[in-house]
Amino acid sequence: MLQAMQGRKVKRMLDVGCGGGQLIVDACLRDPSLTGVGIDIDRNAIAWANDLARRSGVADRVEFVVGDAFAPKTWPAVCTESRRSVHDERAARALPAW
Repeated sequence: MLQAMQGRKVKRMLDVGCGGGQLIVDACLRDPSLTGVGIDIDRNAIAWANDLARRSGVADRVEFVVGDAFAPKTWPAVCTESRRSVHDERAARALPAW
């Protein structure tokens, strides 16, 4: 994922099924201009992800929220805002239309 983002000028990422948040945290550590949102149905995973972001010093650039990946119409607004900022048109077309 991180390799695929190189050279695409990605500034915001949405990780659906983010688990403990490692992907977004690692990406933000590599690129100081990147921001991200992670969504996962597991509240414990989200708590872990938020703690990881805080400990890693990127909590000001990431947000992790509880939500069901298979019910995008119920996602918190921060997730739909991230979807609107997708820079790669092929990736944007792959996301569900709501």
